[in-house]
Amino acid sequence: FCNSFNNKKHLVFFEAKTTDGNAKFITYKNIFNNPSLDLDITDTVKIGENERQNEIQYGDVLFTGSSETPDECGMSSVVTTRPNERYFLNSFCFGFRLFDKSMFLPDFLKHLLRSHEIRKQIFNTASGVTRFNVSKKRFANVSIPVPPLPVQEEIVRILDNFTTLQAELDCRKRQYEYYRDKLLNVDCRMNNVEWKKLGEIASVIRGGNFQKKDFIENGCPCIHYGQIYTHYNTYTESTFTYVSKEVFEKSKKAQPNDIVMAVTSENVEDVCSCVAWVGKTPIAVSGHTAIIHHNQNAKFLAYYFQTEDFFNQKKKLAHGTKVIEVTPDKLLDIKIPLPPLAVQERIVNVLDNFEQLCNDLGIGLPAEIEARKLQYEYYRNKLLSFTPPHEITDNQYITLGIAVNDYIKIMQYVFGYVYVPMSEIAEICPGKDYRHLSNGKVPVYGSGGVMTYVNDYTYDKPTVLLPRKGSISNIFYVDVPFWNVDTIYYTKIDNSKVITKFLYYLVVNEHIEKYNTSNAARPALTREVLNKIVFPLPPLSEQKRIVAILDKFDALVNDISIGLPAEIEARRKQYEYYRNKLLTFKEKTA
Repeated sequence: FCNSFNNKKHLVFFEAKTTDGNAKFITYKNIFNNPSLDLDITDTVKIGENERQNEIQYGDVLFTGSSETPDECGMSSVVTTRPNERYFLNSFCFGFRLFDKSMFLPDFLKHLLRSHEIRKQIFNTASGVTRFNVSKKRFANVSIPVPPLPVQEEIVRILDNFTTLQAELDCRKRQYEYYRDKLLNVDCRMNNVEWKKLGEIASVIRGGNFQKKDFIENGCPCIHYGQIYTHYNTYTESTFTYVSKEVFEKSKKAQPNDIVMAVTSENVEDVCSCVAWVGKTPIAVSGHTAIIHHNQNAKFLAYYFQTEDFFNQKKKLAHGTKVIEVTPDKLLDIKIPLPPLAVQERIVNVLDNFEQLCNDLGIGLPAEIEARKLQYEYYRNKLLSFTPPHEITDNQYITLGIAVNDYIKIMQYVFGYVYVPMSEIAEICPGKDYRHLSNGKVPVYGSGGVMTYVNDYTYDKPTVLLPRKGSISNIFYVDVPFWNVDTIYYTKIDNSKVITKFLYYLVVNEHIEKYNTSNAARPALTREVLNKIVFPLPPLSEQKRIVAILDKFDALVNDISIGLPAEIEARRKQYEYYRNKLLTFKEKTA
């Protein structure tokens, strides 16, 4: 139900902050990183008057076309705000435009197309060896659900709530960047600070000789240039990936305290992104990198390479159109302020604290955002699977700090019901012997029903009795105080989730005798088995409505005072009357 498009013609790219371009340029990284397209950009392209290029529109869905791994192909970004100027797509990406834009909310699509179920389908559209490309023909066959717009709106409301903390983190990062540039603009603060060319304090070599396909689970540590953009911050003492010893020996290496810099990118902003290697052993470094070996504080240099001053120098060295590169040898002419090592250390200590506050996933706001991100992904995949049953049968929600009641209510609101195990709505409790009690009016239940009456009770709230041994098809709803023996369980029911009578009807309908765990002549049910039985659970209001209907039918069928039983009882009395009349004969008198 949509057209595909991409800009096959060559777009002349202009670096940020120039005035030569006449239209904004949507980069590969913009699409890859943002489920909702970022239109606050400075990259521009030159579009001729007679050129036929596809201009981005509100509601368009954009995708990356290729990557070095299939799981990173086809990353989506949706145009969720109306452009107020011209934007064009780069040639490494493609897009789809809906025939009927009223079918979907753009904000719904930004969540849907990143969900696990859709990503699985997109993964299967990619093929390749060293680089994977999306087949647009296969991509056009990806199936997506089309829920009603009110359902889309509610899913968007729920999922968008998980992103509110990001604005505060962005503000904190801007503060960090301000202090970083102030601290590293040392010539304004210290007249005696010496500026030197990088070539005076460092040597620069190219990395190379391994690719992503060489990664193994355990081995020698390595950094791939693409990870510098996606996995690393300013410095690291460990790597995410490894290569074999054979590949390691053939690769270029960074020594402890070296800087690893990515010298190939899609845009000027990201080229020369770097990470300081502060680990204790050498690491293998992939191609498209520069390895900077120096005699300064590695973190200080890595922080400096993030500043606006460095940006203004590197953009003069950047070249290329579709791919932006900086030749490693050219970096030797970069000028760097070099305060004494003790001052470098103090500056690094200050910036490390800011870096930690902004990026450390173990503390503060970043930790909370990471937790929210994991919760968001959990809800997104649950809400957008549209493949009933919507079960809550795993413990992942506990790990993610998600309140089960919140999850249940959300699923009920969106889908009308959710499947939950018995263990989430009721505690199954054993019975015990009653023979030490005196006679009374409290019924004693076994799996066969009421056995006798005593003067004490086990439980005095409405419950559902579940058989343990013997007559395991007998289910009882009890709303008076009772005692139960060890052949039948009682349940402590969480009425914030389920109405007791509704659970009774669910259990009766489930025919739990099929879960018999005994091979002996006497059937049996264990708590472990009963706790795993999964039931559909609508909202409480719907449960109440269903219970009212079923109670009415039950009364019509079983209540002796109304309905069919009353009619049967009346007919029985008529029958007895006529039977007695017909079969009562007066004795003849002689």
